[in-house]
Amino acid sequence: MRLVTLLLMACAADCPPGSAEKADGLCHLLPTDTAAGPDPEGDTSAPDDTDAPTPAWAPLPEACGEADLPNAAADPLTRTGELFLQESALVEALDIVLSEDGGTAWIAGQGGLVQVDLTDPALPVLVEITAPREAAERFYRIELADDGALFATHRDLGLWRFVVEAGEEEEELEGRRLSSEAGLSGMASVGERLFLGTLGGEVIEVEVDHAGNLDEVQRVSGLGDIWELLALGDRLYVAGGAGGLSVLSIAGGALAPLATVPAEGAVFDLAASDDASVLFAAVGGAGVEPFSLADPDLPQSLGPIGLLRSAWSVSVADDRLWVAAVQDLVAFDITEPAVPVPLGAETGLQWAMHVEARDNRAFVAEWGFLSVVSADPSRPGPELQVGADRLAAGPEGATWTLPVMNLGGAPLSLRGVCVGDPRLTVSSTLTTLQPGAATDLQVTLAPGAALRSGFDLITDDGDDPRFGVEVVAETGGEGVALGQRAPDFSLPDLDGAVHTLSAQAGAPVVLVYFATW
Repeated sequence: MRLVTLLLMACAADCPPGSAEKADGLCHLLPTDTAAGPDPEGDTSAPDDTDAPTPAWAPLPEACGEADLPNAAADPLTRTGELFLQESALVEALDIVLSEDGGTAWIAGQGGLVQVDLTDPALPVLVEITAPREAAERFYRIELADDGALFATHRDLGLWRFVVEAGEEEEELEGRRLSSEAGLSGMASVGERLFLGTLGGEVIEVEVDHAGNLDEVQRVSGLGDIWELLALGDRLYVAGGAGGLSVLSIAGGALAPLATVPAEGAVFDLAASDDASVLFAAVGGAGVEPFSLADPDLPQSLGPIGLLRSAWSVSVADDRLWVAAVQDLVAFDITEPAVPVPLGAETGLQWAMHVEARDNRAFVAEWGFLSVVSADPSRPGPELQVGADRLAAGPEGATWTLPVMNLGGAPLSLRGVCVGDPRLTVSSTLTTLQPGAATDLQVTLAPGAALRSGFDLITDDGDDPRFGVEVVAETGGEGVALGQRAPDFSLPDLDGAVHTLSAQAGAPVVLVYFATW
């Protein structure tokens, strides 16, 4: 048994067609027809390759002497602003909303509610952190109502409402708990109607007047494990986690289920195109899944768009789709909403938990940061993404399959590799990836002594032409290094039953570390 430390952000029970589970536990596109990129006609059916020859692996050429090709002009995404939220308090950002004029952001997460001045988006300024004593641990979701009030949910302590009050010297946010309903998650506000989703699969409609008085109107159950809600006209769309995508009618005061459709992965967030013709779902390890709303009562999947990392959140503005995918922010041109075209990706400072778009910018709740990323589609360029930056093996060597993808708007050239040890070989079946295309690299380490080396993948990605991958091989035996046999140990679970590592031989073991303070 090898010692592996994992941080699991999401998982899918089954990988969708055209993908497979990789070493990171997520689903990744298989290299079938990967050179072509997205079908411009939107045809998601599998190609008929019954008689096609199996692609041959060929070592990538040695490129240690190649000069880098930095080309900052060929990068449509630029980080134009950031704010470190933990400068004065413990803040872990999970959700973000913007005021109607875009001049203020409110962030929910550990530490309560954070207000940020965005008068100059390049220089965000922390204004206030509001943390009611009863709910100081964490807010999970936030919603801005039409009257300017803010609603925030706490999974244990219920629903809170915040309003701006005039203080002695400046305006202050004042919070009040309206409901102690447990398990609340996403929300949608429509006039005086507020819809609440729960992790238990219920949608609850409440009415909140201007004085903050709450009355429950009705509720519907059996909708999966709800993460987020989206109101479009007289329809309410429900991101039901593993329960799929549900549609409810909210016309004429109703709250009536219309349909539930399956998705390729757990549905965590929803956003609609500017013309409301396509609904985009963040579906975890399966990426992003567009649904046609030609019939708004019965969305039809247009096929998933695979990413190398799990998609948590989506937002749309100015014909651009923004996707928060763990450590990355990915942008697509959706001038034709049914056929998203990659624009680029920006590696995050920390975990990208939620994204809110406005005009040509994306505002990202990035755990300890608020990040502002701007898009300029007039500067298309390739954008390399690699599935891992470290590989580990034992003395017997190993062969890994390493997924790579082009999330840019121009073809990506795999120019070669610079390996740090002759025992390493890096091969591919392709040397050019079209926008949105993915393939696998085959990395082989021959048996031998302990090794701590790696290789650089050389491409024409303008802002990151050399991507380094560390390769580590231990000489075996018991130890705590990657590739070694884990030391045996026994620990009790929450029910007091004792579990021994060696008894789990042959099964995956995940070690989860918690800290309390």
